[in-house]
Amino acid sequence: MSPESSNPESLAELQTACKTISELTSTQFTIVCSPYPEMMLSGALLCKAIMRTKRLFQVQYSEPIIPFTKLNAMLEKHPNSTMIFIGVNIEGKGQLYPVKHPILMMAGETKSRSSKIIKLGFHDSISALTYSFAQTHFRTTNEELTLAAIGTLLQYGSSHQKKGANLEIIQQAIEKKLLQNTKGFRLFGKNSLPIYDSLFYSIHPYIPRISGNEEACNEIVERAEIPLSKRNFSLDALSSSYAQAMTQQIVPRIDSMMTSSILGPDFLLLREDSDTPLRYLSSVNALVNTSWARRKIGDSFAVWLGDRARSLRNLLDSHMIHCRNVLAGVRLLKSRLESLDVKIESLNERIVIIPPLGIHIESLSDVGIIALTHKIIEADTAILQSENSIDVVNLDQDSFFLLLKILSDFGINYITTSRKSLRVVETSKQDRQTVLNAVTKMTKGE
Repeated sequence: MSPESSNPESLAELQTACKTISELTSTQFTIVCSPYPEMMLSGALLCKAIMRTKRLFQVQYSEPIIPFTKLNAMLEKHPNSTMIFIGVNIEGKGQLYPVKHPILMMAGETKSRSSKIIKLGFHDSISALTYSFAQTHFRTTNEELTLAAIGTLLQYGSSHQKKGANLEIIQQAIEKKLLQNTKGFRLFGKNSLPIYDSLFYSIHPYIPRISGNEEACNEIVERAEIPLSKRNFSLDALSSSYAQAMTQQIVPRIDSMMTSSILGPDFLLLREDSDTPLRYLSSVNALVNTSWARRKIGDSFAVWLGDRARSLRNLLDSHMIHCRNVLAGVRLLKSRLESLDVKIESLNERIVIIPPLGIHIESLSDVGIIALTHKIIEADTAILQSENSIDVVNLDQDSFFLLLKILSDFGINYITTSRKSLRVVETSKQDRQTVLNAVTKMTKGE
């Protein structure tokens, strides 16, 4: 199953498919979801719906591909639970551990032919599918619909042309006044951080010549003639004339290809407070991506289950730390390249290997993504090394998913850190060579 396998069913078709599954009589559920934001949101949606029926659940996080032996280990550990996998492929075959309840795979693939394993739906409509399933077998409210809409938008973006069940989910959320179309700056904290901070700490999107550039950020605020008394305001709190002045200062500094990333369509989450970072889809996108990079998926999950106090605070603190570390890493990489103080090895014309530079390990993947996206390094794939790990970044999602399969076949344990990056930790010399071999195989499309 590729992450982009296409099968945009209507909501009615999804609901019909969900009704073919026998009534779930279990009182306990184990939800296993991959860290893709739409999968994590789908897991949270399902857990909320289960809670409404007064039944128990527990949550586990899994990489997008697991071996059949791991499936059996999970089944043995949770013999009384109904296992529901969201966005997880199971590789290999074997004798299934005896289970009382059916095993449900939502947006996942397996070669097993066991009648106990039920496959349902595709990756491209996972949020709508999970919502339909929750409606059919549990109890849902507008909270679950909101999560389904957010998951769909995170998967495809505000401006992407949506159809089928995905479009219907968005339309329902808009009609019920859960979401509202809007336009403007698509910067994290545009309603909750001071103007300068929204610009300086932006990594989703990264803005060349502005992100992490103290001089440029100060100059933008100065030339927009923002009064000193208003510089601690958020972008949202500025009057329209000052907001326009900011736009006039920012747009000439960025490449035309970047304009839509920084200024454009967005969505308001109308049930969130006006000053919370969860108010805008663009800010939510930044938060879920940094939580994935830093493996704070539990905090992210807890926020969507309703913890707007401790878990959200942890998530926000983690996000700002991550932004600082990533921007410092990008500056370090640029300076080392400009001074010719670092030797970048080319595995072939499409793959580069960056030696250890002292960049914080949790920042490596985002540093690599920025370096490739903004042509700081000319390549399709970057391998970033640290003393005890190796990060692989590839901007082509189909090729990247192929790499996950190859590494799984080679028996390499990895953790994904984004849709385009992974990390192998505590690597031996042999492991590193295996990763290099896998990346080479990926680029050949084997």
